[in-house]
Amino acid sequence: MTEIVQNEERKIWSILAILLTLATAVSRNLVDLLFVLSALIIIYHDFKSCKLRGLKQIFSNLKYASILIGVWTVANIAGYFCSSGVGPLQLKEILSLRWVLSFYVCIYLGMHMAFRESVFRKIAVAYCLILLVSTYLQYFVFAQFGRFQGLFENPNIAAFCIAMPLVFLFVWESVSYQETKKIDWTLSVCSLFLAILIFFTLGRGIWISVIFSFFVISLLLKIKRNLLVAIIASCFIGGLFAGNVFGLKDRVMYSFDTTENSSQGIRFLLWRSNWEILKDYPLFGVGYLENYRLEIPYFKKIGISSYVDETNQYSSHAHNDLLQVAVGGGVVAVISFCLLFGGAIKLSYGVFRRSRSQEIRMFALGGLAILIVFLGMGIFDSPFVIPFSRNSFLIFFGLCLGRMQRMSKGSI
Repeated sequence: MTEIVQNEERKIWSILAILLTLATAVSRNLVDLLFVLSALIIIYHDFKSCKLRGLKQIFSNLKYASILIGVWTVANIAGYFCSSGVGPLQLKEILSLRWVLSFYVCIYLGMHMAFRESVFRKIAVAYCLILLVSTYLQYFVFAQFGRFQGLFENPNIAAFCIAMPLVFLFVWESVSYQETKKIDWTLSVCSLFLAILIFFTLGRGIWISVIFSFFVISLLLKIKRNLLVAIIASCFIGGLFAGNVFGLKDRVMYSFDTTENSSQGIRFLLWRSNWEILKDYPLFGVGYLENYRLEIPYFKKIGISSYVDETNQYSSHAHNDLLQVAVGGGVVAVISFCLLFGGAIKLSYGVFRRSRSQEIRMFALGGLAILIVFLGMGIFDSPFVIPFSRNSFLIFFGLCLGRMQRMSKGSI
């Protein structure tokens, strides 16, 4: 009887995990709604069945990571008191930090969901079908030609969100091939489709991050076929670049345009202004996302005339995750951030090396690939503070970490 109840419970957690995964291709608001719904169901179930012992176990097993997350959060709140003080806008940003708890929701679901390859293949197909529909809507219904973005807010966010399932599917197919020496055509076709969509987002940073993660995966698994695929893909993109097919050469060469109104010029401007903010508030920064409101005055301070008048004001995240973390929570937040992600990489690699289980190796290496893409994209962008991108990372890596924690008995 107990086994039947546990199986039924696992179905509930599996359904929530599936809905969250598919929602990352549809709507940020839908993801937020599912986060809240999942949290309420988890708290109710865990309190009713074991007086919250399940949630306490997760926090206990993740005690070092939880301490670092707590330090990062406190540093970002302390930053407000060091700079602008706490008003209605700052209080709103503090309350928005509840997204940190969403990570634990994903870990819980990853620990307790049932994993069946046949079901997850169908999820991969369903995810691709959602993106296929969004492609049709963009190009044939709304007639928005140019870079692919589907239902996402912009092409860069689309590229990042799609990269999460792409690298996971690539790992899944690679681990499966290593075990069976057979090509999983469902996973291969889904991966190819996602790769094509990422190509048409023309997101230069995500191309590099994804290809680099493919090389790392192939080297760790020692699969020559994968290395050959990565090399062929690189050569294919090189050929498209040489012929300027789809405007690829123009897009890449645009990366070297550093004039004030180019994307690189604006990125350098943001890096410079945020660095000046950090120099003034080095210990705890200025508070979570407070740099958005301080950039305009600092543009004036460093002598930039554009983007500062009443009709042409521009502010954004720092376009570099480490700089964004630093300016939000200072040196304290940076140390926490580096230790947290360094520990996550060490854990994922360690579980992958130790485990003989195909499933655990897949989730461990999948988590490592997701971390590589996330950190790689963070060099020229700030996915850590972009809700849609961050949610995709939390969901896919959180589910992988949940499966790893289920196997790992020690603390993380």
